[in-house]
Amino acid sequence: MASPAELPRRMKQTMPMIQTLKKHTRRLLESRWCPLVLAMVAMLLVSGTLHSGIQFDDYVHRIKFQEPNLWPDAPNTIVGLFAFGNGNPEQLHQAMEIGMVPWWTSKALKVAFFRPVTAMTHWVDYHLWPDNYAMMHLHSILWFGGFVLMAALVYRRFMTPYLVAGLATMLFAIDDAHGIPVGWLANRNALVAAVFGFLALIGHDRWRRQGHRGGAVYAPLAFLLGLLSAEAGLGAGAYLLSYEIFMVKEKLSKKIKALLPYAAVFVGWYTLYKIFGFGTSGSGAYIDPGQQPLAYLNVLWERIPVLLYGQWLFPNAFVYGMLPKPFAYWVLAAIYAILIGIVLVLIPILKRDAVSRFWALGMVLALLPVCAMAPDNRLLIFCGLGAMGLLARLLTVWFEKTEWLPRAKPWRALAGSYVYILILVHFVIAPLILPPQSQGVDKMEEVTLERPILELSREMDFNGKTLVFVNPPLPFTVMHLPFFCHDRTIAAPDAVRVLASGLSSDLTITRTDERTFEIEAQGGFITNTFDRLYRGFTDPMTQGQRIELSDMVAEVLTLTQDQRPLKVSFTFSKPLENGTICFYKWKKAGFIPFKPPDIGHAVRLTKVNMPL
Repeated sequence: MASPAELPRRMKQTMPMIQTLKKHTRRLLESRWCPLVLAMVAMLLVSGTLHSGIQFDDYVHRIKFQEPNLWPDAPNTIVGLFAFGNGNPEQLHQAMEIGMVPWWTSKALKVAFFRPVTAMTHWVDYHLWPDNYAMMHLHSILWFGGFVLMAALVYRRFMTPYLVAGLATMLFAIDDAHGIPVGWLANRNALVAAVFGFLALIGHDRWRRQGHRGGAVYAPLAFLLGLLSAEAGLGAGAYLLSYEIFMVKEKLSKKIKALLPYAAVFVGWYTLYKIFGFGTSGSGAYIDPGQQPLAYLNVLWERIPVLLYGQWLFPNAFVYGMLPKPFAYWVLAAIYAILIGIVLVLIPILKRDAVSRFWALGMVLALLPVCAMAPDNRLLIFCGLGAMGLLARLLTVWFEKTEWLPRAKPWRALAGSYVYILILVHFVIAPLILPPQSQGVDKMEEVTLERPILELSREMDFNGKTLVFVNPPLPFTVMHLPFFCHDRTIAAPDAVRVLASGLSSDLTITRTDERTFEIEAQGGFITNTFDRLYRGFTDPMTQGQRIELSDMVAEVLTLTQDQRPLKVSFTFSKPLENGTICFYKWKKAGFIPFKPPDIGHAVRLTKVNMPL
């Protein structure tokens, strides 16, 4: 270790190296090869996903393509690949009997998305290399490379000099928010939608600024393909609107006329969406703005700032959904304060630069479609385009010490603090997190489903058994057990039952007779984002409500103040000690047998930690 006296000399020796690195970096960012190089770097960072398999929704996709008879509702594969429930109570009950959804699932649950273009990419996977998951992930990585390349072309059209555009592309390419969309096959739709959305923006700019008639044709077509890839494709419309507001100096009537083709595309797409019965209902993780406009508007004040925070800073916006509500509101207040600080720093740039205003409005408007879902950084595909453009502009004017920046000490202190925090987040933390983030869903599947279930399967034969999981940390992962068993050629159990979420609160389990016990959750049932996937606040449960299955009846005994179950009784068709009913609880990193207490006695299971 160098002594204090040697430090100045060591620093002096490293300065030429730093200057050389800066010179080469600048040359790269200004080079015409910059988009391609950064796209390749981005693909290299996520190349670890080649070793990943399929996870969660991927199992459903595989079954729909290869054995649709195993799915309770199997519409046309291309049209209905992303339909996981259609709101039919009978089919929902059938899914509940198997164990595909938990007992608290709303009878109106529908999660059905219209994504035929993305479905075609999965059709290619399951017809050309159905058992080669590495090729499927390579397919996603190539879309990711195209995604970064298209973003780079967008930046080059709107930002000068090329150094600033290259810096924005670099920030965008290494953004950790892109990890899950590239690493989880079922989330590829976000990348596909963005590629077409960015193409629409490029075409629109060519048409409006250069008079290129081809752009007037392929831009609306690309917008349509984006919408048919994922609902997030609406984010392209955010930038098209922002473009007409800030980037075109014409009469309002001409601006409206220029947007009419995209409005027509949207109306046609939305009409088909509803004719085919797509949309969501009954879920707390998804809100259909068309069906529940008031509920949607009511969450914007919370979800927009949380998502903006997730885009600009750290940690992932997903963490917010796991917080208990009273504490979450204090966190939200802090988020508002932090975002106000960012706005104050950006105001001088926004006042002076129309392109920055274009990025800012597009960034915010792009959040409106994804606010229909619970906050998660994986939803920031379109938002990040504007955010990284703004950040590149901020860093450039700050370090070039641009004359028109405010000289007031309070502003400079605030701006300096944010600049260095943002550098830490986006140049250090983001590229370090992107590789593991791209494998995050695979890791979650391994920890919460694959490893625990494989261990159980080695200890017992699931055939003829009902597996009852008392407190899994993430119930939705266990819901995929039947599909996992089928994929791994393991004998599947007759049924899977999840009683409560161990991640939510402490559980008190009281035995009342030979076939019944009651579970009281300290904080109530259905507390976090994963639990609310199956039932939202718009469909509360009632005291005395009974959910009857062939081998179990769940009855809500008491409710919390916000109408969630607090205490629930579970009565099985056979005595609890019957060998065909196997109870399990979560402990540390897996499931272990759970012995129900004796009649008249109770046991307490403490809240479990997130197993990641």
